[in-house]
Amino acid sequence: MGNATKNNSDVVTTAKTNIQTPQQPGDFDGKIIIETEDMDYKYVKRCVLNPYDEYPNERGHSGNGFMDMGTNMSGSLRHTVDIAKAGTFRVALRYLSTMSGNIELDLNGQKQLVAIEKTETNQWKKAIVKAQLVQGENKLNVNNIQGLDCYLDQVVYTPEEMPDEKFLVTIQSVEHGSVIPNLGEAQEGEKIFLTVTPDKDYALAGWEIVHGNLTIAEDNSFVMPEDNVTLRPIYINTAQIYNLDFSTTGNGTLPPGWQTLQEDNQVHAYPNTYSSGPRTFSGFTGYQGKALYWRNGNAEYGKNANYSLTLEPGKYILTYAMAAWKNAPTYKAAITTLDGSAIATSNQLTATPNASGSTSANLSTAAENTLGFNITTKDNYVINFSADAGYNEYLLLECSIKKDDTDRIIGILTQQPQQSTVIGIYNASGVRLSHLQQGLNIVRYANGSTRKIIMNL
Repeated sequence: MGNATKNNSDVVTTAKTNIQTPQQPGDFDGKIIIETEDMDYKYVKRCVLNPYDEYPNERGHSGNGFMDMGTNMSGSLRHTVDIAKAGTFRVALRYLSTMSGNIELDLNGQKQLVAIEKTETNQWKKAIVKAQLVQGENKLNVNNIQGLDCYLDQVVYTPEEMPDEKFLVTIQSVEHGSVIPNLGEAQEGEKIFLTVTPDKDYALAGWEIVHGNLTIAEDNSFVMPEDNVTLRPIYINTAQIYNLDFSTTGNGTLPPGWQTLQEDNQVHAYPNTYSSGPRTFSGFTGYQGKALYWRNGNAEYGKNANYSLTLEPGKYILTYAMAAWKNAPTYKAAITTLDGSAIATSNQLTATPNASGSTSANLSTAAENTLGFNITTKDNYVINFSADAGYNEYLLLECSIKKDDTDRIIGILTQQPQQSTVIGIYNASGVRLSHLQQGLNIVRYANGSTRKIIMNL
């Protein structure tokens, strides 16, 4: 009936946890919840007692199981419930169905038709009718008289005078923006609107559904499920155009889009793997714990057609940090056209500190340098780091381009690492994204942690 992801400890899912309610006479005069697997049944397709293994693609059920009614028109569920006080009750069937039609509710011999609607993937709904219950024993039969292909999850009795239960809406606090729901608590089926106010230079990339079986619409609204809801907004930096991110780069490769030219005009380029010469080293302390080792010649980003650096007219700032693999070599940073013509070039700089040839070196004291430049024509450009004469070895730790505050445009994506800051969003194949997409997303935070987030859109 639908697609979902297997339950996994590091995957954020929306499976609902059920709370059992006392059902013995005198224990509880309010709402009574009957799980369908506690019912006697006949001619149904299957009583699903272990839904996560037996029906792994179904989500949003109570967690304790459900009835797969099948299409047999003689399919029936039967249950006897004791009521402490007679009265009018709202009787609700919780269901998931591939078709619309009616199910018959026979309560103490009084029959009513309950309208069932066709639902979307994993969209559990409730069908509600009113019925008279007597004090003491009440006999219930739920009959699939039209052979609807549906799942039934619960039967819920609620006294007519009792208001519907309300559930909490919780928004986790994060940096770079605020979210205010129009309601702090709501009944199942109420529409919740989220007012999102990102900080300057940030935009909402999506939502982490920490708890609750729901879908968030493009206008940041959702329909309240029968459960508490906890959400965490995810913001991205929209002022930054490019950021060197080593999170998907292993030892021996180059970061996506980078290439180097070393002695003898030998080129090392992404996505190839190398056992010597320019490549990624890891294990350092400071920055991202990794660095692009390069020597002599140059290191460049923007010449790979799949990772072009397209800039609109405006003012920009190149930010970078370089350490030395050995000694104290000098270098220059530049922004060039594809044919090598310089747009802006830095003064001669010294790469420091010196790692002394060790991947366990502490490079946290490496200075952040900046180079301002102006683009007058929209085109593809290149970030270039060039070595001084002689045999010199470098470690590129950081490189980013940001639109200057005096003339900004919207672009993609991160910011200097801070606690709780999102520094990258990727799909399951490791391709960087500008926002959360449908299905599995891998979100990397500045503190080094990652989370897998499923967006059920």
